[in-house]
Amino acid sequence: MALEDSKSQGEDPVALSTIDGLSRWIVGGIEGKNEIALLNELKSSDETSFEACKAIATGIPRPGHSVVGQGTYRDGEGGWGQLATEYINLNMSEEANLYLENGGKLVGIDNLADTSREGMMGAGGSMARFTF
Repeated sequence: MALEDSKSQGEDPVALSTIDGLSRWIVGGIEGKNEIALLNELKSSDETSFEACKAIATGIPRPGHSVVGQGTYRDGEGGWGQLATEYINLNMSEEANLYLENGGKLVGIDNLADTSREGMMGAGGSMARFTF
């Protein structure tokens, strides 16, 4: 009903979804517990982005850095967004799956959209953006 009301007024409804488990999945790829081709591509083609994504997923600062801060998130933004999109496309996010099953279209990954402790640990603070 709310979707129909929004659309009738010319609005494109937007929803944000958690991406719980993303960090754990990436750490598993780093440790060799699961195969993530994109992670391997990042490691060989863009070491800065790979190291930033690794730091975001583990919470451990990159070599030469004392914190996982704004620079880390900036350097990892592209790779992290690609990894998050792959995670969602593999149907590994329950909430994102709910939106997809109900007509949502993934239109982006919002970095640092959820800075709660759970959001930072579970998905590096990222959330998936959907339109309907």
